[in-house]
Amino acid sequence: METLKKIQYILDKIKQFKVDTKNSPDGNLDRQEYRQKYNLEKNFNFALTAKDIIDGKIPVKVIGCTGLAKLFAYYANEIGLDCEVVFTANKNDLKNNSSQINGHQLISVKLENGKDVVFDPQEPELKEIDITNFFHAGTPHIFVAKQSGKDIEKVNSYKALEKIYLDGYKDISMQEGIGKLQNHDNPKVTVPNNER
Repeated sequence: METLKKIQYILDKIKQFKVDTKNSPDGNLDRQEYRQKYNLEKNFNFALTAKDIIDGKIPVKVIGCTGLAKLFAYYANEIGLDCEVVFTANKNDLKNNSSQINGHQLISVKLENGKDVVFDPQEPELKEIDITNFFHAGTPHIFVAKQSGKDIEKVNSYKALEKIYLDGYKDISMQEGIGKLQNHDNPKVTVPNNER
């Protein structure tokens, strides 16, 4: 199966997961309601592994973009497709030294022709994203870091996810971040073994 077909196959699996979880008993709960119902800690959703999400049939409104990126990585691993999770941060949060950085996770896959295609796993169809001009929820976002999908699907703590962001944007200017993605170099970002 060629790479583009594999990507669409996984997006279709995620689309079906969304339908299945929407029809589950917790399907209409948002993150806050789910947290209260199960007496969970703040940021619990970032600690869920892809397997936790699948086995628990946890709704998309609860898992958010981080959970969807983990799902894509998990399904990609199942069919032997290498991918990377691309971490972006709200440029305004960075510029204003905000105490909380809002971000969004995307997926990057190398095609047969050597080109990287970056896309949002939330979308039901493959739509390539220009990372140099990426807006999410109406705000400009910049590339911060990327990680192997095989590592991300297993991240099971908020601390590990936070470390990726902190290490990624600590000393990165927008141009450096974009250059790293386009050149497909690995930023110096690791997920500690004890955090997986």
